[in-house]
Amino acid sequence: MDEPMRVSVDPKACAGSAFCQQISPDLFRVDETGVAQVLLPEVPPHLANLAHEAEDTCPTNAIAVTE
Repeated sequence: MDEPMRVSVDPKACAGSAFCQQISPDLFRVDETGVAQVLLPEVPPHLANLAHEAEDTCPTNAIAVTE
């Protein structure tokens, strides 16, 4: 059985740029402290491309996508 795609944010590396939230508000939200939070740790297939785009766009490499 295939493992689901997962996404995580390293809160120590996050600079709060909110690019991830702009790319996929269904997956990410920047909280009141300025740190991105993952809303759906297991990425639904229809959001997989956006998860990778957020990972590639993050200026501090705080986002990790695992498949």
